[in-house]
Amino acid sequence: MSDAATPPRAPQHPEASARFPWVGMIALAAAAFLAVTSETLPTGLLPEMGAGLGVTTPEAGVLVSIYAFTVVIAATPLTALTRRVPRRPLVVIVIVVIGLSALLLALAPNYGVAVVARITGGMAHGVFWAVTGAYAGHIVPPHQLARAVSITSSGVSLALILGAPLATILGHARGWRAAFIVVACLLVVGAVVVGTMLNALIKNADRVKIGCQAQLVNVIAPIFTEPGGKALRQTIFYPYLYASKYGNGVSLNAIVKSPEYECAEHGAVPLTDIAVTDDEKGISVFAVNRDLEEAVSIAADIRSFDEKFKIAERVYLPGGEGRPARGAQAEGPKKLTDAKLENGRLGFETPPRSWNFLRLERI
Repeated sequence: MSDAATPPRAPQHPEASARFPWVGMIALAAAAFLAVTSETLPTGLLPEMGAGLGVTTPEAGVLVSIYAFTVVIAATPLTALTRRVPRRPLVVIVIVVIGLSALLLALAPNYGVAVVARITGGMAHGVFWAVTGAYAGHIVPPHQLARAVSITSSGVSLALILGAPLATILGHARGWRAAFIVVACLLVVGAVVVGTMLNALIKNADRVKIGCQAQLVNVIAPIFTEPGGKALRQTIFYPYLYASKYGNGVSLNAIVKSPEYECAEHGAVPLTDIAVTDDEKGISVFAVNRDLEEAVSIAADIRSFDEKFKIAERVYLPGGEGRPARGAQAEGPKKLTDAKLENGRLGFETPPRSWNFLRLERI
């Protein structure tokens, strides 16, 4: 049973006693790892790429140089041109462009298209680093900055000594195009993880100035296209959709009591992760159930609001029930009617390994 109370505002976090955000720092390191792996992915597959694109191996190697030079040349002017663009939409746009450029390279019929794909990806990559490079400084106090930077920077080193070799092995075993596509497909099972990361952003809204997530896999976007114009939504699109639509207003401090599981590194970890926001029209509840086998019931006391609410929407997104076939539309959130609201007490059930959303509207 998970009991969540919702006071008016999230408490302030004194710098002196702030816990180090290991999850956030590791996520940033992973983002850097995947970004650099994406950049250097062709390095160990040049003969195969050359043969597939009808060019020599040295000409295929130019694709790596083109990407790197584009990042260096385009980063400053593009960052200046986009300085007035709100950060969150800008990050989304950059991620979409990087994803589409990588997918275009995987499907490139000739060398010319591959060059265009790498130039496009390099331009977006330059903006990506400009926007996210100083992110660690926004979520830790000054006395923890050195540790945060060292952790996030480790992702770059690991990409060079681990990411590129693993990508090479995959490419030799299954083909260079498959290497790009397989890495991209890792996103399909990331809906629950992304939902949890968005919850962490909402719950720390009093400290986080901007939240940028460079994708769990840096080679495909939440929305992508196929030749012929078909647009497909990945599973992670939906947590982003609901967070961008309803995750605004005031971030509330949900006091959660939840079943736990033992983690070797972090000890007891709650099976339920909950974030709550309050805007003028209502309350939004974002809940993730990490239990792989059992449902978890949520019971929340909202009597302190002294207002009347109605249940406006209740959906959930299952995680880990298999991935859709390539080119298939990911299944969207499913509607549920299990939620009950009586005398200021809210109750609903989260299925195993699921992302959940519930919307209460003021009457």
